[in-house]
Amino acid sequence: MSTTTAERVAAGTPDRQPSLELAYYVRKGLKALASLQLTVVLFAFAILLVFFGTLAQMDFGIWTVVDKYFWSWVVWVPFDLFHKFGTVFFAEYYPKDWTGAVPLPGGKLLGGVMLANLLAAHALRFKLSWKRSGIFLIHSGMILLFVGEFITREYAVEQRMTIDEGAAASFTENTRRIELAIVDRSDPKEDSVTVVPATTLRHAKSRITHPDLPVDIEVVKYMVNSRFDFEPGKKNPATAGRAVQPRTAAIAVDLAEVSGVDTNQTIDVPAAYLTLYKKGTDESLGTYLVSLLYSMQGIHDEFELAGKKYQMSLRMARSYKPFRIELVKFRFDRYPGTQKPKNYSSDVIVFDANGSEVRRQTIRMNEPMRYEGETFYQQSFEKSETTTILQVVRNPGWLIPYISCAMVGFGLIAHFLIGLINFLTKVGRATTPKAVEEALPVAPLEESDRAGWRSRNFEWLIPAFMATVAVLYLGSVYSRMKPKDKFDLDSFARVPVLDGGRVKPLDSVARVYLRKISHQSDYKDVDGTDQPAIRWYLETLGAKLADKSEAAWSLKIIRIESDQVLAELKLPMREGLRYSLNELRPHFELIQAKSEAARTKRSAKKTLDPFEIKMIDLNEKLALILHVAHGKGHDQDENRFHLLPPLADGDSWGSLG
Repeated sequence: MSTTTAERVAAGTPDRQPSLELAYYVRKGLKALASLQLTVVLFAFAILLVFFGTLAQMDFGIWTVVDKYFWSWVVWVPFDLFHKFGTVFFAEYYPKDWTGAVPLPGGKLLGGVMLANLLAAHALRFKLSWKRSGIFLIHSGMILLFVGEFITREYAVEQRMTIDEGAAASFTENTRRIELAIVDRSDPKEDSVTVVPATTLRHAKSRITHPDLPVDIEVVKYMVNSRFDFEPGKKNPATAGRAVQPRTAAIAVDLAEVSGVDTNQTIDVPAAYLTLYKKGTDESLGTYLVSLLYSMQGIHDEFELAGKKYQMSLRMARSYKPFRIELVKFRFDRYPGTQKPKNYSSDVIVFDANGSEVRRQTIRMNEPMRYEGETFYQQSFEKSETTTILQVVRNPGWLIPYISCAMVGFGLIAHFLIGLINFLTKVGRATTPKAVEEALPVAPLEESDRAGWRSRNFEWLIPAFMATVAVLYLGSVYSRMKPKDKFDLDSFARVPVLDGGRVKPLDSVARVYLRKISHQSDYKDVDGTDQPAIRWYLETLGAKLADKSEAAWSLKIIRIESDQVLAELKLPMREGLRYSLNELRPHFELIQAKSEAARTKRSAKKTLDPFEIKMIDLNEKLALILHVAHGKGHDQDENRFHLLPPLADGDSWGSLG
């Protein structure tokens, strides 16, 4: 006899079994997690995170932003970022000193939920079949990419090894991690090294003590970035060590962290004032200045305690290896006419822990050495040209991105081919066989059939029209290059020159230079006729600055976009925003003074406002015009532009200047 639901409830019997209840709620949770709406929201948050993370690089370094925004669960985005965005485009409408912050999901949280969203969607909606094999490959590749990023972030190590010619190194340095090292060299066989991470120094609220440390350390001040100030008479916080000795005396000045948009590509130089105490007492050994700059120069401080001498330095974190690498010879080639390295390499010998030679190899820019699970790349060199810098990378997940991209690529191809085959199969089934079509009586064409016939037979007109337009345009460009007067511009444009170490036609150089000045690769002459860049170059080459009648100085090619700069120079705002050098001539001293003041401010690591940035840009445009007039490139210091070819083997390119 069957039992009704009402009877089961009256009898206290549950309507569902507990296992069915659990499966029901699990499926419901998976359904919510696999929601397409959730996917869209996650992508929206990811776009916002990338946007704010990019803005944050105006104040912080790239790796600081990566840790704070992209490798965190939740990030507090300061409202001041909106102010910084506003000052770039709407400076006059955005007041300063914005306070407060808004929470935003960090990269870890977004990545984790995206991965769960993708897995849940596959568990519920996608059934494994031949037709969906391409989609499964694509999504599997994406999942593998998530996993690879996690492995790379957690386990990859990127360091560097610096070796002098004729010497050897057995340790690498982490350029993103700093440590305070105290070295006891009293044992003639080996050194005893105790290190304190810079993060501990930075966030220390009380004295730093540890059984391995010979002293207690009080952090007076920690600076993420600094410079040395040698101004006489200024009070020195240090009372001992190198900072108070006459030849190495210095005062560390706190600077802002190097931003991710720094054009000079400099690094942070941390420094700290530390007061050392005898362990467990208040007896001070003095206040020392430790700086990464001292360490990079091979300078360290010393202090004596209980008859032992200790060395102390703030340095890049080191990792010691069970092998050593000796640099036999370092060499590099330069691009002709420049100091830029074209190719550099290091001849090295690898010795194991017992001192036995295990390998000889030449490490080049695109030919790394792999040993003991690490890859050694030729990264850079010191100015002495006898010291090599190798980049040392250990990444257990280095192969995963390649496999992931291959899977996604094959998945896209498979999905396209499966869809194409299905489409062609359906079309083939719907098509009438030719034999049957020929046997059918021919009916007169209806009006709609005539229209279809006309569209099929005249559809070639559209590509023919586009091809004609393209040919006419190319013909017009070529016609402008043909000689119309006493100048053979076409031949002049083909003259080979050496620019930045590479030989290229002069027309390419002229276009690049004019685009920097005018934001266009051609210009209008005094009559309003379009002219190629090579004509501007010819007009400017050899023109005398003092002679206002030179044709080049009347060409309106200098683009000035800032209304503040135009107001400062008392220039009218006209269509195209382009002005001639003669119009700027009365303001040369003002432009130079404003530009130098802005550069000085930038050198002091201070933030420039849009007006100052545009003044520097305008001054650089004027300098480029004058360099062209003198027969030089825009980078006079490197003497990178050469117009005169070598006359014989062994000769070098020459500059008209």
